[in-house]
Parts: sequence; C-alpha cells; structure tokens
Amino acid sequence: MLTHGVIKALRLGFNVVLVNPKGTTNSEDHDRVMREKGFDRHTASAYLIALKGLVMLNDIK
Repeated sequence: MLTHGVIKALRLGFNVVLVNPKGTTNSEDHDRVMREKGFDRHTASAYLIALKGLVMLNDIK
C-alpha cells in the first residue's frame, strides 16, 4: 500500500519524503501539541510526523 501511494505521488509530481514516526506519540512535544493546538492523539502524531518531514526537506536544501 505504501509503495502504491509513493508511486502515485511521484507520478503526480509531488516530492515524497519518508519519515520514521518513532517517538512521536510518547514525547513531551506530543503532549504540548495536544494542549496548545487542541488536537487529539492521532492528529498530534500526524502533525509531528509532518514537522519531521519539513525539517528533513529544509536540511536537504
């Protein structure tokens, strides 16, 4: 399923960044994001994973 999504995104012209989600749920950042933004557990995890991807993109450039 992941492979299909990556191939589809590349065909559509998106930049694909694979991020290891390890450590996003059980962290101080997770609790802080939940409180400050009012996110539930899953949305806060997705938010932190997206931030990891953006940091990786900025490091590449």
